[in-house]
Amino acid sequence: MWGTDATRFYTEQDGWCWFFGAIEHRIDGLVGWHTAKIGDRWAALEPLRQGVHQVFGRFAKDVARGLRIRCDWGTPILRRCVDQRGEVV
Repeated sequence: MWGTDATRFYTEQDGWCWFFGAIEHRIDGLVGWHTAKIGDRWAALEPLRQGVHQVFGRFAKDVARGLRIRCDWGTPILRRCVDQRGEVV
């Protein structure tokens, strides 16, 4: 089973950015990560694409069939601080 999570961070050069990660729970290791200025669904899928390529040797249809993925929605404190648009309040 793999887990995915994301967090938003600030840099003086680029402003607000996103970090996305995919973790293999069996080995407690990162199988893919991605940073992006825009945190959309395509940016969120990039670490999974990297992980499939790293673990299964290629990224193609059905190559990772049966792989289970869970999404971490963040800490309860962070969830209370973010409104419906994803903006920190």
